[in-house]
Amino acid sequence: MATTDDITVRQCKPGEENYLMEFAKAQSWDYSMYDYRCYMRFAPDFLLVAIDKTGTPVGFGGLSLHAPNLYYLGNFIVRDDLRNKGIGRKLWQAMIAKAGDNNIALDGAPAMVNWYKKNGFQFQSFKVWFHNITVTDEMKLTHTFKYDIQRLSEGHWPALMEYDRLVYPNFNRERILRAWFADELVEVFLVMKGESVLGYGSIHKQSDNVYAVRNVYADNEDVLEEILRKMFDKLPTGTVARFMLIDGKPMPQYLKSADESADSAQRLFNKQMIETNVERMWLGTAHII
Repeated sequence: MATTDDITVRQCKPGEENYLMEFAKAQSWDYSMYDYRCYMRFAPDFLLVAIDKTGTPVGFGGLSLHAPNLYYLGNFIVRDDLRNKGIGRKLWQAMIAKAGDNNIALDGAPAMVNWYKKNGFQFQSFKVWFHNITVTDEMKLTHTFKYDIQRLSEGHWPALMEYDRLVYPNFNRERILRAWFADELVEVFLVMKGESVLGYGSIHKQSDNVYAVRNVYADNEDVLEEILRKMFDKLPTGTVARFMLIDGKPMPQYLKSADESADSAQRLFNKQMIETNVERMWLGTAHII
């Protein structure tokens, strides 16, 4: 049985991320190799691993630099049967040491929020609720789109970032979004009015029959519904899609058959909150700033 004396925390080596996938799957995380690849594209040294005396990974913690003085802490997990033995604290200490005196953001599960607050994460912004939905025949009925909806291309980036700054007015996320929108498994859709963006969102494949919807921002519910319909347009009946509804937002009509969820995550900061305009935020993420 592993004890903290047996545990070493070091940089993750290629191939060890497969253990992370196993741990995440066991906890039903909305996480896949897509997310890991995006992190690696963005911050190749982000992932720390806790190994036992045999060299077997027993826990992970990720820390990615999102701005010169801002880290995002994620992928924080310990193998289920080894929890409450001090392994998580050892990983935590290694991540905090790596971040130094910089601002850190994280998304805390309900059971951990008070612990994070006691450990200095007193600033909080938005909260997300995790939901699953199974695509139904009703959702696949023929629909005439009212807006010009386009897939993201290089020429869209100036307009996309202009819109994103309406949500994050004092934080430039282009480097982050380019990492998450570059993967072959993701599609990004924009609602256009001339050269301007009225909303956007992304959907990516997690496994053969599971997709995840992230970062859906829109001027209003009408635009939101159109983005969602476009995202789900080619998904077969029976496909499962995961999404994170921003706390306080009504469930979109198109997603009305989604499950009732008790799982949530609270965005926390230890130095200073990054300003977000939740008016345009509908479906969020618990993986990136």
